[in-house]
Amino acid sequence: MPVPSISERGLFRWECGPAGAIDWVEGVPRAAVVGLSLAQELSRSFASHLPFEDKLVVASETGAVAGPWIWSGLPRFDPGSGRFAGYIGLARREGTALPSATGSIAEAPVAPGLDSAALRELIHELRTPLTAIIGFGEIIEGQFLGPAHRAYRDRAGEIVRQARRLLGAVEELDLAAKLGSGGERAGGAEVAALMKSLEPSLSERLENRGATIRVKVRSGADRYAMDQALAERLVKRFAETVADTADKGERIDIVVDRVGPQIALALSRPRSASGLSEDDLFDPAVMIGSTSSTLDLGFTLRLVRGLAAIAGGSLEIAADRFVLMLPAAISPKA
Repeated sequence: MPVPSISERGLFRWECGPAGAIDWVEGVPRAAVVGLSLAQELSRSFASHLPFEDKLVVASETGAVAGPWIWSGLPRFDPGSGRFAGYIGLARREGTALPSATGSIAEAPVAPGLDSAALRELIHELRTPLTAIIGFGEIIEGQFLGPAHRAYRDRAGEIVRQARRLLGAVEELDLAAKLGSGGERAGGAEVAALMKSLEPSLSERLENRGATIRVKVRSGADRYAMDQALAERLVKRFAETVADTADKGERIDIVVDRVGPQIALALSRPRSASGLSEDDLFDPAVMIGSTSSTLDLGFTLRLVRGLAAIAGGSLEIAADRFVLMLPAAISPKA
């Protein structure tokens, strides 16, 4: 029996240049797609040079690829100059599964039996060059070695910001490994104690923005099924990023409750994020708020969603709140 082609399986590979015009495809006739520009349909991603996934774009009005396709892509950069060189990715019909190799880093599951020593070595190998990039960028931005044109300083500042985001994701690799191993769940994290320890720092962050916080832990939300330090890192990353999008005069409500076998931590959705679709909220290219601290909501929500999935939970988006669901510890039988 002949092996079905990529297009018969409902997906094809593609590449495009920095202007957005597709210049290579595999799995469909070249004439059907080559020349199609993605820059207008995906203007936010092209402007920020960030990865994108599950974006609906019509490939053609007629022919074998007519109608909407779901596009996902990763940015490419010239190895010599470092300049943006376009995207490479996959397009699929609705209902066709996207190969896991193209999934986002934050949502990639940790391989079972991953050696902790090898992971530490990997983190070290990634952290070292990123730290160097941040240092060089700060030197240029601060003009520590002499005057630099404003355009270079602005570019250096953006490089520093993006490198710090990537470094933060690298630092979460060990958290993902521990969550995936299931070996850090003995005892469980006390929910009330965790929220009590986080409340002062959250209050201070919101106070600096002219906002307030109210925390309520309902009975039954006793323990997370994970180590105290791991639960604190995950919840803190989630809560602080949402708090950083609050506007002056706003109050962020945090309610923690037991829902079946899981514990739900709900944060009221800030006004700056109201009216945005779920796709926009998870899109790192969407700018929310007007200060640098509020630009990373999409990145963090994607990261938290991936880590929660590894832990056996989820991140739910409601009209008026964000809800982080994590497994509750099983009470020992008497």
